[in-house]
Amino acid sequence: MQAAREKALLLRRRRSASMESLARGGQGADLTGILRSLPWRAAIPTVVDLLQASADPAAPFFVEIGEEILVDPAEAVTYASPLSLYRLPQDVSGAVGEDVDGDSSAVQDGPV
Repeated sequence: MQAAREKALLLRRRRSASMESLARGGQGADLTGILRSLPWRAAIPTVVDLLQASADPAAPFFVEIGEEILVDPAEAVTYASPLSLYRLPQDVSGAVGEDVDGDSSAVQDGPV
């Protein structure tokens, strides 16, 4: 049981680091171009990781998928929808961000 918890914690931390990297330290980022430039075998797990991390209440990010369908037969990812990543304030996500006093807090490593 402990090994499963440790594995889940490592996965959560990896996803969080990935989202931080994709956000490039900002409040949000359009990831459509990045995902379309990846080989489709890399784009799929990246999107899955983003969605799983976005569903984690401890993650300070939200993923938005647009309704449009972008088609480009010349790209590795032929069909795609716009995908954006946004940083949530702490009072919404309960995760990293500045609180009312302006202090930063770390992601909580609570139960998975």
